Amino acid sequence: AVLRAFFANRSSGRVVSGASTVSMQLARRIAPAGYGMRAKIIEAWNALRLELRLPKREILELWLNTLPLGANVEGIASGSREYFGREAEVLSLEESALLALIPRNPRRYAPAAGNSEARDAALTLLRRAGYNADSAAVTAALGEAEERAQVAGYPFLAPHFVRLAASRYRGRGESPVATTLDVKLQRLLEDAVASRVASAAEFRIGNGAAVALSSQTGEVLAWTGSADFFDSESRGQIDGVRIRRQPGSTIKPFLYALALESGMTPATLLPDVPLAFGGEAVYTPENFSATYHGPVRLRVALASSLNIPAVYTVTRVGVAPFVERLLALGFDSLEAQRESVGSGIALGNAELSLLELTVGFSVFMREGVYLPPRLFPDEPKEPGRHVIDPAAAFLVRDILSSEGGRIPGFGSSSILNTSFDAMFKTGTSNQFANIWALGATEKLT
Repeated sequence: AVLRAFFANRSSGRVVSGASTVSMQLARRIAPAGYGMRAKIIEAWNALRLELRLPKREILELWLNTLPLGANVEGIASGSREYFGREAEVLSLEESALLALIPRNPRRYAPAAGNSEARDAALTLLRRAGYNADSAAVTAALGEAEERAQVAGYPFLAPHFVRLAASRYRGRGESPVATTLDVKLQRLLEDAVASRVASAAEFRIGNGAAVALSSQTGEVLAWTGSADFFDSESRGQIDGVRIRRQPGSTIKPFLYALALESGMTPATLLPDVPLAFGGEAVYTPENFSATYHGPVRLRVALASSLNIPAVYTVTRVGVAPFVERLLALGFDSLEAQRESVGSGIALGNAELSLLELTVGFSVFMREGVYLPPRLFPDEPKEPGRHVIDPAAAFLVRDILSSEGGRIPGFGSSSILNTSFDAMFKTGTSNQFANIWALGATEKLT
């Protein structure tokens, strides 16, 4: 057939015939070789290699899944979503015929009400295939397809999560792939982030991110890397859940857990007065409120997120032991920074990710047991690691759940006061470049 097409095209002086088997077309999509006789020989060779390795059914499936259907759409499943707003397996006979036409000429045969070319071609196709085709049914299918496609479209959820999950799952098996994501919670989180960022635009806030984990299993239930994936001005395709930023005071619960293990108690008095730390390079931290409270109990220092007591505490327990504790809690970002951090780490001047913080914060809901985040329900469960002493984890959880303890730092009417049991920790980095909030209940972090 290739030789016949070659001589026919050569004698005509133009392309009048093609000659590609399904396997050759698939080979061309996988490894384009260009045009001309040499390209056809390469195509044929690659097609033979496919034939030797894969059964016909699998070759046909790959061919259907890579079929160009215009509008940057590839594959029958995607085409069905794009043009008919439905899954391919529920298409009617008429819709199937209309979809089968699109690869011939996507612009000419795109399903739309009043497209007589698509209607006539679909009728011809159905009759050739031995079906008793009805013109009215095809016409109705064209109109319904256009309406459904406009309303339904292609689902677009959790793009940052999907990108990460795809890279981790690659080569592990066939689709469909089950993930830990909760679709209802995902939609809720995406809407919440988008609406909060929109309402905060006057404060020069242009983007936001959020992640939700199961407090009990570590499974990722929702993941929103940006307020709008397609907002290039705000770098919407950068995943805010995984990029490294300064976490501010959200690091303090881990510091005070270590302090409690080292012999301090919630009643230990800590200084909240102007202090200078360091040797050659003097460090003089200030509180967020620019006020001082004198001697305060550890419980109040943590609940109200006072800065000076935190720096005082890290100088007592040691910067190096605190870094080691954070590494044990999964803060892998610190590995490259461990030699450069000082007492300022107590106020979050190292760069960490939201995912690391959330995973670490969930440890307090599991009596100090660390679990890595899970993206797939079928992946092997790693045994939990006891990183924080259960008593210290309980005390930190109790302190960060106390509405009364937050009053010196946040006042009595705080957004963190809830009608259910929950622990919270907020943080801001220098000049409000990053604004953080961590929350956890028995079920959700």
